[in-house]
Amino acid sequence: MQNEPGSADFAARVHQTFQIHYGARSGELAQRAVELIDVSELAPAGATGREQFSLIFCDPDASAYLPQHIYPVEHETLGRMEIFLVPIGPGPDGMRYQAIFS
Repeated sequence: MQNEPGSADFAARVHQTFQIHYGARSGELAQRAVELIDVSELAPAGATGREQFSLIFCDPDASAYLPQHIYPVEHETLGRMEIFLVPIGPGPDGMRYQAIFS
């Protein structure tokens, strides 16, 4: 996509797989497949015109842990984007990560 994806772009992809790229192994990034499980509106677009929303991703491996960091995240339709992810702990379905756009 040419423009930064908005909440509607992500909402249309709930329960789809995204790849988080991290670390370096012999010059190549490793990756983890996560599922987008929630998109929540935080506030209407303000004077800046920028949407405020959050995303929750889930890694089915509850023991997996990536520290908070900006990661390249890739989706087959949305493409590759840099997203600041924060681990929010394990849930019943795996390790959860949150991204907030404001």
